[in-house]
Amino acid sequence: MFYNLFLPGGIGGDAYKVILLNKRDKQSVKKLTAAVLLDRISGVAGLGILVAVYYFLIYKGAFYSYWLLAAVVPGLIIYYIFVKMLFPSFLKSFWSTLWLGLLVQFLQVICVYCLMASIDLHAHQNEYVFLFLLSSIVAILPFTIGGLGAREVVFLWGSEKFMLDTHQSIYISILFYLITLMISFIGVRWVYKSPLDEAGLNATSLVS
Repeated sequence: MFYNLFLPGGIGGDAYKVILLNKRDKQSVKKLTAAVLLDRISGVAGLGILVAVYYFLIYKGAFYSYWLLAAVVPGLIIYYIFVKMLFPSFLKSFWSTLWLGLLVQFLQVICVYCLMASIDLHAHQNEYVFLFLLSSIVAILPFTIGGLGAREVVFLWGSEKFMLDTHQSIYISILFYLITLMISFIGVRWVYKSPLDEAGLNATSLVS
């Protein structure tokens, strides 16, 4: 989380995992990269499912919301075929990874509800959560440091589209970022010490 937040694009931690595990287990970089990539895709898939659900809750069948919700199942089938064709060795963990990815995104949604409650914001909650989910997808793109700025642009655009309070929208985004910042900064200690050492693993040369 530390590297993902403080390096551009939110993928620095992924690269760190690949390098660390390659040195420890001597697994091929290609296979480790595939594992990290599928981990990312499972997270995006979870976001996509929740986006479809909240889009439907907002429009209640209008603006193709039924179609978007119905597209979730064929979308998952296509994703399954994609993994089966290109990464067959990871197929056995397909569903567990997908459900865990969905769970992580759902927990973030709960966090947003808590943030809205903390600022006494009870109107248009579905719209705010929908914008948060969209901003999470945009934040993955390698445009900013830790997604800072990218999320706010989405909230700003969405607040105008849904006629929401712009200040409240940006406030939610900033609060979420600051919470993530504080939690992730704990990881600075492992910049100088291998986390695998603390796990009792033989990884003395990993950070040399």
